[in-house]
Amino acid sequence: MINNTIIEANKQGRKATVFALAHPALYMIEMAAHVGFDAITIDGEHGGFPEEAIDNICRTANGYGMSVIARVPDNAAYQINLYLDRGIQGVTGPHINSGEEAQALADACLFPVEGKRSWGGGRGTEFNDQTVLDEKYG
Repeated sequence: MINNTIIEANKQGRKATVFALAHPALYMIEMAAHVGFDAITIDGEHGGFPEEAIDNICRTANGYGMSVIARVPDNAAYQINLYLDRGIQGVTGPHINSGEEAQALADACLFPVEGKRSWGGGRGTEFNDQTVLDEKYG
């Protein structure tokens, strides 16, 4: 399982440092790693991030020991799933204006029994997978 460096920093009593990407630029991830950032965030609402770019960003950041989180373009479950299946370890939804919208976002991120996320292949199965549920619920 790939560790979430943001959660690890919080457990150590410190705030994680997160480098924001507005467009796909792998060299920026390398620079962020060399100066000590914990994670990368991508802005899928305001920036253009094709599926292949998300894959490459996650691979590069994970190779340097950094997590990747994202603001997704919209709050549709299929869109959230697309990001998570590629290796994104945390999601921010744009324009959440109610408790119901926040719950729908959480449901789209978590597998049953905790949420409604559909199971798929890809990098996203390296974290938040069935192992987590087995450990929590036996």
